[in-house]
Amino acid sequence: MSKKYFSTAWLVWLFPVFSIIITGSLYSQYLKHRGPLIHIYFNDATGIEVEKTVLRFRGVNVGKVEEILLSENDKGVSIVARLDREAKHLAVDGTQFWIVQPQVDFQGVRGLETLFRGSYIRILQGKGSGDATTQFKGHSETDESNSVVYYLRSPIVDSINPGDFIFYRGLKIGNVSEVSLAHTGQWIDIQIQIEKKYVKVIRTNTVFWQKSGVEAKLGLFGSKVKIGPLESLIRGGISLATPGNPGKIADAGSKFNLLSSPPEDVFKWNPSL
Repeated sequence: MSKKYFSTAWLVWLFPVFSIIITGSLYSQYLKHRGPLIHIYFNDATGIEVEKTVLRFRGVNVGKVEEILLSENDKGVSIVARLDREAKHLAVDGTQFWIVQPQVDFQGVRGLETLFRGSYIRILQGKGSGDATTQFKGHSETDESNSVVYYLRSPIVDSINPGDFIFYRGLKIGNVSEVSLAHTGQWIDIQIQIEKKYVKVIRTNTVFWQKSGVEAKLGLFGSKVKIGPLESLIRGGISLATPGNPGKIADAGSKFNLLSSPPEDVFKWNPSL
């Protein structure tokens, strides 16, 4: 071999060395600019996709879902997401997360942007202690900060599903957010959300019943058939009423029994609330 070969051969090794240095530098920058990994627990992950579903705060993408895992008891899912470094301040106690999906009903279309971009996880900045955390309980419905949660119990339910509406005097005042079997298997638990502006109609003696799209009363001397709104025919729902002697306003989280039909004289109830 010539002396010229030996004098230039070492230059060949400069390329992989420079590649390693550049790669290491880029990876270091990547680690430096990425935010914390957080776990959000949901009852269901419908519409969520790994590496596609984003986290949004005030309309800005601030993270992405990296993994979806079943919870240890198989009663929910854990969504593992990475926040951007600029959004790490959102990983604090009190921050709320919920899944935004398209919802179509007779009052219009909500979450229309998700029809084109897919579902996403919206973030509401925490107002709690402000302590840093990576574990959060997510919500499947829209902004729960504008609603109050109550619970209904029934031995059996027919056509009651998450998203169904809660009616008072025919007015939609909330919706069903979760339907699940009690841990003993003896009844069905139904979680509902009532808009805050209508909380005054939920009293300690308020009665809830499963709304039927068609109600019929048959007798020897005549029959009466009442057809409810088209929306209730399609989706079902729950109605409520309070007796003429209303109790005090029910506390958030209060529990009520769900009847299969309305009380006998419910249409005569006309309390001042």
